[in-house]
Amino acid sequence: SGNPVYARVTAYNSEHSWTHSGTVTTYLRSPAVHGTQADRTKVATYNVQLPSITQNITGRRWEDRRHAVARAIARGRPDVVGLQETDMSFVEPGVRQYQDVERLVAPYGYAWATTHEQIDEVRARDPRRSLGAHIVYRTSTTELLDSGLVSLRDAAAAYDPKVAWVDGDGKPDPDRYATWALFRDRDSGRKFYAASAHLKNGETPDVKALRKVSAGGLDLFLWRLARSQGRPTAPIVVLADLNSDNGRHPEGAHEHFIAKGYASGASAPVRKNLKVATVNSHALGYPSRPTVATHAGMRIDHVLVRRGGGVARYENQVVLTPSGTFDERYRGSDHNLQLAEISLAPR
Repeated sequence: SGNPVYARVTAYNSEHSWTHSGTVTTYLRSPAVHGTQADRTKVATYNVQLPSITQNITGRRWEDRRHAVARAIARGRPDVVGLQETDMSFVEPGVRQYQDVERLVAPYGYAWATTHEQIDEVRARDPRRSLGAHIVYRTSTTELLDSGLVSLRDAAAAYDPKVAWVDGDGKPDPDRYATWALFRDRDSGRKFYAASAHLKNGETPDVKALRKVSAGGLDLFLWRLARSQGRPTAPIVVLADLNSDNGRHPEGAHEHFIAKGYASGASAPVRKNLKVATVNSHALGYPSRPTVATHAGMRIDHVLVRRGGGVARYENQVVLTPSGTFDERYRGSDHNLQLAEISLAPR
């Protein structure tokens, strides 16, 4: 799962009335990576943060950080990026946030995986929905073959119709849409599916249930899609803010994917910055430095891979200045870009 294994040893001495304890962590040995360098591609997930969240925070408004979003992507050089919180709100007259991101990443060689017509069709059909999960790809390394958007509410109902699509108060919740795309890696010629999703935040039993059926529904949709298109063995990559982490949600949405045969990108043999959380809290403002956990940082942003030849490298992209503070040139969001180098070769 990419999560560490903990062991705590406690020693007692009743005669001298002392107690000592220590905790150690380790990671399970990473699965072997198959294929050649040509079989590898780099994928990422990045929650770029809604403009409305930071509009009243000096120095963090969308116009202040929009270029940093594009620089963060360009620095990581992923071939495919799942984006979250790229929504329909207008950031300038006639330009929505997702359109602004599209034009910001274009000079770095990236294109949008879905068309404006596909997005507008969803907007017209379902006015009460969340439509902020999208995909961009690097055209020099990756060819787009097909793409679309899927209702997570419909997907969840196909997976488990008994679970109600409701919010933390038990009221009907707006639908959420995920984006999917079929790509061909230009080096190897291998084809693979990618999906970007953003699951609901919250800690009530209803919301936790909603996340789990959303994960189950998305997995089922991708499984059926690959088979319907005659590619039952094609690798599938889920790039998502699942709002689910191992500390608070040991049986959360991310664990559903693991149980279905996905590998976490963080299970790679080479890992970087796993002691830093993937999201930096802004409840009291944006911290100037990342918080480094003793053992493992909270990870709610996930790269999950089904089939293929394994994950070679994983990085929680944290760009710092020489003094150890965040480099604001690349700090476009409260989330960090998550990168994984995966093999598309069959096992």
